[in-house]
Amino acid sequence: EVEKEQERLWAAFKDEKGRTFFEKRGVLFVPDTFADVSDVIRKVGKRRPTVVHFACHGGEQGLHFSRSFLGSSEFAEFLRHHNDELPGSERVRLVIVNACKS
Repeated sequence: EVEKEQERLWAAFKDEKGRTFFEKRGVLFVPDTFADVSDVIRKVGKRRPTVVHFACHGGEQGLHFSRSFLGSSEFAEFLRHHNDELPGSERVRLVIVNACKS
């Protein structure tokens, strides 16, 4: 069910802007369902995204993942450290949180 929704979303993006619009601009969509904190930290470090979008349970205190919790201040500290190590073009520039109590 979730995978089908991800496929429909990606198809809608491509239909709206054209098949190569995102690829030409270096935009890569990498959905990750049922991730935990270690998955998120590892993948942000490895892929070096400029935008990270969370759709999960959570609120002002942090985000609830499938098997763990990531506090807001802990994630902010991780991002500061992560961004300090990278050139400007490879830093996380935007974090979108779509959580039930955000």
